[in-house]
Amino acid sequence: AKTMARRSFTVSLVLACVLPVAAFVPSLHRTSLVLPSQGRAGCGRAGCPSSRIGVRMQGNDQDEVSRFTQKQRLREEIESPFRKVRLFLVPATTLSAALGAFISGTRLIAAYTGVKGYNVDETLQNFLINMGAVIGGAVIYLNDRAAREKDLIRISRAGKLAALRVRVRSESGKEALLPLKAFRKTRRLAICAGGPEVLATAREMAVEGEDALTETGAIVVLVPIRDVRALGPDEITSLRQSAGLPATPPATKEGGEDESTPASLSPCLAEASSLDQWDEWLQAELEQGEEQGLDVARGLTVFVERTGFVKKKMSQIPDWRSLAEETKRRNRPYGMPDFFPDKETAAK
Repeated sequence: AKTMARRSFTVSLVLACVLPVAAFVPSLHRTSLVLPSQGRAGCGRAGCPSSRIGVRMQGNDQDEVSRFTQKQRLREEIESPFRKVRLFLVPATTLSAALGAFISGTRLIAAYTGVKGYNVDETLQNFLINMGAVIGGAVIYLNDRAAREKDLIRISRAGKLAALRVRVRSESGKEALLPLKAFRKTRRLAICAGGPEVLATAREMAVEGEDALTETGAIVVLVPIRDVRALGPDEITSLRQSAGLPATPPATKEGGEDESTPASLSPCLAEASSLDQWDEWLQAELEQGEEQGLDVARGLTVFVERTGFVKKKMSQIPDWRSLAEETKRRNRPYGMPDFFPDKETAAK
């Protein structure tokens, strides 16, 4: 009776391990080993069906083809060149380990049902090793897919952000309507979004530190948020203090304009244009900020590095001194790192 019970337990254990893997691994392998099509000879047009298939690297990535452009997928492959190799090799290795686990499992079942000629200890060891390889391969594959999806979304949002337009005044005094991609590699952006009180504070902050911000290459972009609650007096005071401004707002003229804040733009101050497109891009940032517990009514500042990617965000208006200092610190030239920060150190 004990022998029969042990055999039944072993058979149940093997089936419980092998059957889910047998159902999961074929679909895993099928989705990762669909190779790009070479297309028909002489068909090099962008709209050719074979061209659209050729950029599809995964069998179940038809949604990805429509969501992300070929340029964005190539950018992701450049940033992580070995990920595509892992997405090809790991499913193949996992399938091989699953096949070995299936064979070892059937041998264990045969041995415990009375079939002679199998070393039970060795077969059980092989079975456990193969199952470990299957589980490890599945974890690596799923993590790589999740990381690739995250990178593609980041690259896609950076592309949409680069197409948004702002009004800015150059150092020569001419105003221009430019896309944000015009500032890539040359300027660091601080996108300040909020209600009227937040934008007025951000504008005053940029005017206060105009010389330092212009010298370091920082630009404050003002983006209004619609249907946001108004701030109370205490909240406005706290917001101004966090921006490095006096607690009391400047006096206003009869026309309603601040005496210390000019209405025109500056090389370090820009205003968003085509607000509908800005609202669409900001929606995800606002939702993410609310999930992180940020009070977007106090303003949301999104920092965009010279590479065009969002670095961080905060729920207030930054101090122009800290913004200029951080921008100066991040203004490192592209290429090899600077091992000698000054000439005296290099001379030594």
